[in-house]
Amino acid sequence: LGQFLRDGRIVTRNITEAANHFRSAAQKGLAEAMVELGLILRRKNLEQQTACNWFARAAEHGNSNAIRLLGDCHAEATGQHKDRSRAMELYRRSAGLGDYTASLKLNGHNFRGVGSNIAAIEGCAWAAEAAARYNQAASKAHAYCLSLRR
Repeated sequence: LGQFLRDGRIVTRNITEAANHFRSAAQKGLAEAMVELGLILRRKNLEQQTACNWFARAAEHGNSNAIRLLGDCHAEATGQHKDRSRAMELYRRSAGLGDYTASLKLNGHNFRGVGSNIAAIEGCAWAAEAAARYNQAASKAHAYCLSLRR
């Protein structure tokens, strides 16, 4: 029901009610609901720390989206202390679970020299990993990496 209320499918869109439904499910331990609740709180700029706390709880369940979003909390200092090394660690963990968005974030951060001495090499490796999952943005990043070799 939370997804229907959030998206306005079948029922009238009501973000507050959606958040209430996600909160109820999250409190029962459903990791996906923890992520959805965190996203609602983050999108509305309501409670950044609370959103990051929900991402952390869902990450404990191994949810790759939550792990990446917790990385965002650390990278952007939204609800957490800015800690790019921790963000990179979380992005690597999420990417290792198959989250291509985390792979792209690793690619971007590494090209900016964040978190690694071998930044460009690692960035290209993560772009290749994401491109292998047929992500268009990753394919462009990987093509750029290949052009650097010439």
